[in-house]
Amino acid sequence: MTKTVTGHREQRQELAHLLERSILPSTMLLHGPAGTGKRLVARELARTLLCEKREPYGGCSGCNSCSLIDTSSHPDLYRIDAAVREEGRVEEVRQVLQRLALASFLGRGRVLIIDNVEFLNVQASNSLLKSLEEPRSGLYFILTSSNPSRIISTIHSRCHTFFFDRLTASEVREVLAQMPESTTSLIPLEEQLELADGTLENIELLLKHPDEWLGVKEWMGKISKGDLLTAVEVARGFPKDKGEQRATIVLMRIFSHKMMRSAESKERLRWALCLENLLYAEYLIFERNLAAQQVLTSLFLSLARTPGKFTHLSHDGTLLEDQVVR
Repeated sequence: MTKTVTGHREQRQELAHLLERSILPSTMLLHGPAGTGKRLVARELARTLLCEKREPYGGCSGCNSCSLIDTSSHPDLYRIDAAVREEGRVEEVRQVLQRLALASFLGRGRVLIIDNVEFLNVQASNSLLKSLEEPRSGLYFILTSSNPSRIISTIHSRCHTFFFDRLTASEVREVLAQMPESTTSLIPLEEQLELADGTLENIELLLKHPDEWLGVKEWMGKISKGDLLTAVEVARGFPKDKGEQRATIVLMRIFSHKMMRSAESKERLRWALCLENLLYAEYLIFERNLAAQQVLTSLFLSLARTPGKFTHLSHDGTLLEDQVVR
């Protein structure tokens, strides 16, 4: 969405301070909610490390190295997105690690950025671990993650960690101001700020799927009022494509979070439970490969229940017994 880093001033100052004192760790983990700018900070740090001047922090923007990074063609900067199946395969990871063992092309060292490192499988993780256990001068590993609990402990323990919190409303507004008006005008600005919840991932999805967002608002609202016919129709007509499924479920999560913030008493609790069930539904559909129609039918039935009764999704996608809340 943008290549300019917004926010995270303290973390970036700490990185600059460590670099200035020549005590920057060779392996770093930048973790926090998705869409908060960790990738941009990783790129900014890599740009500094490979810059011919290293001043100011972020690169000089005038040397050959900075120009190569800006055009994504620097021979000493490698990047893997482990969430992309083709890039996160063990064969691809091993090939990159083997190239890192060679001397740098421009003499400023080498940097490997691995985004979404938690998606590396066991074999790829073990290959990375072996490289981390044999550190070489001038070689830096910058890892990013939105779910560090899924990273194997042996890799996690070798990283110096930096936590990146959600962006403030003013910071989100600043980022949106950098985007083309034709893109951001699809959804009113104030609604974008409300729905962002401190992460640009939400905004990017909303702007990419404005029609789907309007649909989610309409049928989630109906289902929450007990419209079982709509619940069945939506479940039966749910997209078959995994990417479309994931996008729609995230939009449902954004809507549920919005309703939870604005609701009161038992209604707030009901939307909180809906959020919990949505997160578990994602796991059942994408990790355990259960049929989306089955899982979502149960999810919608739980949402359509009366405000005093609450149901949880079970491990097989069905509903557990009602829990009455007084």
